[in-house]
Amino acid sequence: MSTAVTLRNGVETNNAMAKRRKLEDTFSNKSKKPVEKGHKANGERDSIKDKCGLKKNQFGDLSNGFMSNGDWRKRWDKGQTKFHKPTYNDILLSYYDAMVNGKTKCRVFVPLCGKSVDMKWLLDKGHSVVGCELVELGVQQFFREQDIEYIVETIPSLTNGKLYKGVKHDIRIYTCDFFELNSTTTEGKFDCVWDRGSLAAINPSDRSRYHDVILDLLDENGRYLLDVFEVDHTNFAGPPNSFVKEDLHNLFAERCNVEDLKTRDAMNPWAKSWGVEYFIECVYMISFK
Repeated sequence: MSTAVTLRNGVETNNAMAKRRKLEDTFSNKSKKPVEKGHKANGERDSIKDKCGLKKNQFGDLSNGFMSNGDWRKRWDKGQTKFHKPTYNDILLSYYDAMVNGKTKCRVFVPLCGKSVDMKWLLDKGHSVVGCELVELGVQQFFREQDIEYIVETIPSLTNGKLYKGVKHDIRIYTCDFFELNSTTTEGKFDCVWDRGSLAAINPSDRSRYHDVILDLLDENGRYLLDVFEVDHTNFAGPPNSFVKEDLHNLFAERCNVEDLKTRDAMNPWAKSWGVEYFIECVYMISFK
């Protein structure tokens, strides 16, 4: 079943409003209820020391939900990258115009980009694309699979940092720890940020740090298109980690306007295999006040 909110000029249709109310009635209590042994509704993670508190993650391993940099490298090495989608993301396609806000030549940042084909789509639209990915293997695969010639530079200001640059294409991808990035390192700020599940993938304890990096990179007139999830953590460790609407607003509302764009039931066979009762996709547009 797929339940989506339809917007016309930023306003939901009566039919969509009815669907949204039904979705919220079904899931709101579950998504806001604190869950023991692993996750709380506010996104903070409890300390889990005993094996009884471990749950399965999306990779099928018992986990406390915490992912280190080494854990992410291990997933790429093992080819456990089912989170990568070979097609353009429909959220990006739907809200692209709102994100670029009338600009024809934007500087677009894609955090924790992996080998996302969305970067090639944005590149083909005439934009300058900059990504950041911890795992170098994913970046190498992107350039190879998209048949883009590249060069590699070392970035002394970043720990083990490198910059993959297209030779004939206006794309650059930093391979480094995301939290080391700043607008000086990236040689300027960005008109747009396209965040497909990046904020949902990081450890909940790092959300404030993530917020600080993103807002440092975003231009004062920029638009931040964000795609996150509300996930049942009763039996599922994550990532993705649940991010309820109240927490998202609390994280950004002091400095930013947060526009709710879309809420839909995103349950699919893969998510169902995690043992979750609900998997809700939530889309927001964030801009400075």
